Amino acid sequence: MNKDIDQLFEAYIAEEFRGYFRTEGTNGVRNLERLCADLGYGKGEFIGQHYIANFLADNPAAIELLFDYIREGVCKPRSQWADALDLQSFDKEDADEYNEFIVEDDVIIAAVN
Repeated sequence: MNKDIDQLFEAYIAEEFRGYFRTEGTNGVRNLERLCADLGYGKGEFIGQHYIANFLADNPAAIELLFDYIREGVCKPRSQWADALDLQSFDKEDADEYNEFIVEDDVIIAAVN
């Protein structure tokens, strides 16, 4: 990252967020909404006045990062997310029916149709 831009971004965080950009809970969501609005995603070019949705619609790489984050969470042992998605173990013989797989130790642990 360009050091000058990094310093400008840090100055923005210091000024707009009192030096600390909280990421947890509802404060984190509100801060992300505010940042997306400040980036110009509050005008509703994509999905009305939904700042984060507009940002995501214009930045598919951010969606890919979220999918990767969720995929990592799903693959954790005893994952509540895996339970919520009703993911199960599959034998390789069952694999022909599916398009995407999560493989762990040469065993398909989840598959998506």
